[in-house]
Amino acid sequence: VKGPTLFTGYWTLHARAADVTRDGWWWTGDVGYRDRFGRFYQLDRDVDTVITAQGPVYGLPIEEEALKLPNVVEAVLVSRELADGGSAAVMLFQMEPGAERAADAMLALLKANCLWAENVSAIAFTEDDVPVPRGLTGKVLKRVLRDTEVKEARETPSAQRVLEDA
Repeated sequence: VKGPTLFTGYWTLHARAADVTRDGWWWTGDVGYRDRFGRFYQLDRDVDTVITAQGPVYGLPIEEEALKLPNVVEAVLVSRELADGGSAAVMLFQMEPGAERAADAMLALLKANCLWAENVSAIAFTEDDVPVPRGLTGKVLKRVLRDTEVKEARETPSAQRVLEDA
């Protein structure tokens, strides 16, 4: 982003502004693309993109499709660190109270309905009565989920082989 109305930095955090500006351009951290008609699409934030051995996995289009699945209240894509230093894409679901939690079925349904989800390797579920953590702006705090929920995730048997030593 570049323009005359762009602010010059963060109040009392001058070093942070130096990290996100390059040659007068403001680097937003958004990942997206422009189609052949000139329309722009956002895929994810750079910090939330999961880099797997198969390539980058972008959360926004997967989360949007996952929210359309039956009985899903929240859907968040997070990264799970593997023992070899790599990462796996884990879809975390909060389901309606009493809804079935069949990880294999949810993963198959997600992949059948969303091309972007082909490299999601595991499904995890939150507890019904535990809200997904959010910041003051209402955004999901993915760093909190990575540190808590995903480490204790119930994975699909096929994903267990990928994540067993994580």
